[in-house]
Amino acid sequence: MPKNTKSKKNSDRKNEVQVNKKEIVLKFQNTEYGKVVKLLGDCNFTVKCADKIERLCHLRKGIKRDERVLINSLVLVGLRDYQETKGDIVYVYNRQQEMELKKLGEVSMEEQKEDFENWDSNTGNIEFDFEDI
Repeated sequence: MPKNTKSKKNSDRKNEVQVNKKEIVLKFQNTEYGKVVKLLGDCNFTVKCADKIERLCHLRKGIKRDERVLINSLVLVGLRDYQETKGDIVYVYNRQQEMELKKLGEVSMEEQKEDFENWDSNTGNIEFDFEDI
């Protein structure tokens, strides 16, 4: 039995490079891209879709274990035929996949531009009235 078997095993593991690159899921029939606006709890989210409708979306059971959904995450929303204001989150994109979608032209930057234009620097200031005290 060789003496340095353990060190050899550890060095092999260090030299291995594992690439966890998932395939990008593109939009298909009855789906829409969207950004998470609000976390509501119990796997429910408010999502602003690309068609400019805010929908109440529920996270599918299979995604709960794999991905974490945060505010401003890009998601793929499955639309419901019988309810326009509700949907299901079918897929959650990570940052690398989001950048690749922007390069492919699937997701436009118009949504982010509109949000930036509507933002006002004065909204962050808080004014207090001390006359009531």
